[in-house]
Amino acid sequence: MKLLNTHPTADEIRLALTLENPNAPYTEYRDTIYAVHNWGWLTNQMALAEQMAWQFTLEGKAYDPATGTGYKPKDQRSTFQTIWKKAKGDGGRSYTSLQHYINKKGTGKGTSKRASKTAGTGKTPVKAPKQASKQATELVLPAEPSATEQALNQAARERDQARYNQLPDDTDSPPAPYLDNKEVRTVKGFKRAGDELIVPLYRDRKFVTYQRFLPNGDKLYPKKADSDGGSFMIDYDTKRTARTIIICTGIATALYLNEIFTGIDDAPGVICSFGDTHLMAVTAEWVKYRPDARMIIAGDYDKSGGGQKIAKEVAEAYYCDLAIPNIEQLSKVEIENYRKNATINPQGKDPSDFLDLSLYREVAVIITQVNESEPAIADTDPVCLTLAKIQAMKTPPRRWLLAPWLQENGSAMITAPTGIGKTFLALNIALSVNTGRSVIGWQCDGPRSVCFYDGEMNIIDIKERCENIQKAMGIEKQVQENNNFYMMTPALQVDNKGDPKDVPDLSDPKAQARLLRFCQIKQIKLLVIDNLSALLRSTKENDADGWTAFNAFITTLKNRGTTVLVIHHTGKDGTDQRGSSKKEDAMDTHILLKVPKPIEPNSKDGGDIPFGIDEPEPLIILTWKKARLMDTLQKTPLELELQDDGTFTHRLIAATPQQKLIADYIEAKANKPRAERPSIDALCQRYKVKSKRTAENWLKNAKKKGLIPKPDERY
Repeated sequence: MKLLNTHPTADEIRLALTLENPNAPYTEYRDTIYAVHNWGWLTNQMALAEQMAWQFTLEGKAYDPATGTGYKPKDQRSTFQTIWKKAKGDGGRSYTSLQHYINKKGTGKGTSKRASKTAGTGKTPVKAPKQASKQATELVLPAEPSATEQALNQAARERDQARYNQLPDDTDSPPAPYLDNKEVRTVKGFKRAGDELIVPLYRDRKFVTYQRFLPNGDKLYPKKADSDGGSFMIDYDTKRTARTIIICTGIATALYLNEIFTGIDDAPGVICSFGDTHLMAVTAEWVKYRPDARMIIAGDYDKSGGGQKIAKEVAEAYYCDLAIPNIEQLSKVEIENYRKNATINPQGKDPSDFLDLSLYREVAVIITQVNESEPAIADTDPVCLTLAKIQAMKTPPRRWLLAPWLQENGSAMITAPTGIGKTFLALNIALSVNTGRSVIGWQCDGPRSVCFYDGEMNIIDIKERCENIQKAMGIEKQVQENNNFYMMTPALQVDNKGDPKDVPDLSDPKAQARLLRFCQIKQIKLLVIDNLSALLRSTKENDADGWTAFNAFITTLKNRGTTVLVIHHTGKDGTDQRGSSKKEDAMDTHILLKVPKPIEPNSKDGGDIPFGIDEPEPLIILTWKKARLMDTLQKTPLELELQDDGTFTHRLIAATPQQKLIADYIEAKANKPRAERPSIDALCQRYKVKSKRTAENWLKNAKKKGLIPKPDERY
């Protein structure tokens, strides 16, 4: 078998190995053998030695020094030498030369000191990755693995899955030495191999590999294991739907936290990320899978600050709460006692996690610290650039959600008396933006993802309203196909036992952080908050300082790409919003809805529909209290009429000849056939406009600003 100019096939390799040792189970691992280069083939055979050692250990064929029988991993080296001599034939590289070639291939600069340390191990020295810039504004995801890497990872996963499945389940009779030393109990999913504890790792809820926990505290992965981003959730079947999820970096700490919270109402789920290096990837996976859950990063406390830094970076990146154990509160005597505790701490390290803290603090103290964790807040310095740099930046134009008043990364508020139909209007707007349809003459330039955050509606009523509006607008199929209209209502808020819970209070920074994370993960482009009274219960409406924090939250949402539409009530006189005017500061647009002639309750004049009852007023006047994005013509008031199907008809309330002419033109275009519509000359005569050219310019400008619908648009 010549290998001077060609590479060996899998069959040739298997044949050579089988001829050397016919009784060895090499064929069990033929899928892991590849031969891109001769040196690559040899490194795989070296990894094969570890695989065979594991297999023989499972089968009870490990080397017995007393009898001299069984398998000795170190004998594999001489086996490789013999096989290589047979395979290469006359000439070619010697075994020693091939090792040197491997090291040279790994560094590209000959055999360095670091390369010499890896000689004969099959390991390729790699350069440390460059540290990310401190001013990075977004996470840089790793590149997708190549087809070859994917195939190798798949082979490694199948290999490790087969090994894991062969092992018996772990039990507490007797407990695994690692768990016994840590004084924690085993859980479903753990396996045993003699005194070793075997813990599986999952990515996207699928098995990828396992980790071995030795009695002395060492932790080992299989060779070439696909462990990146792997995690293990304790009691996954019952805890995956928990409203709170804790992510920590050690399996013993995870078991301890799960144990102390078990039996408590609304107990959290606990996930182990198997080290700081995987914490970011694990958190990214779980906030995407459970964007509705409160996420707590339970980091480690290190003297160097490394554990705290990593945990804080992860919590900031995904708007999670951050819990770091109060190790600094331990006395010097307690820390020294921990170092000397050879059973729990065989390596003699300093205390760093919640499990270590539990040796000297009551359970209630640790539960309180975890439960009362706060969102991580980035403490970066403000970024300041020169005008020249800002002008040189490539910034995409802001698109309209609804022209001419609601833009991307914008904010608006609609205020109205109780029972006038503001929720109907909000639903019309939300469904139009979700499907890219125009509504009430406002143009939408494409569908977007929407979240309707309701604080008081009955779920039956809101379902019926949405169904009627979708049917009337003819968008039922499109809403289903888009599948990105999200809704939060009080009826959906239940704990793990199915008991009702209060809707989140958006005055709470934790609730704000979770909503912000949800909008980021689901890429929400329009968030409708209906209404402030129901969803900001802890903020007094007249407290100007109290609204400063909420305005900052609105600004953060806008900067993150989510437009916010807030629904609020008017005061008693119905002429403006209720409470402090501070709420209007963060808004680009403020719309006021009112009935044509507001009638006070108990008024002698009576009225068909007075304020304070639930039935909406069919005729509504829409005026613009604040409109940064609109000109005078666009600020023309509208008269809306609520239809039985939940949609609205509208007309302009004209005051000037220009507004009256445009309003008449729009109404005729919407309701009359072309032959019966008045001509431009007739409109000029009716409204005493001297120049036909002036009227045409008015209409042309109105079309440009979106006041006049296109021929195919429905009003």
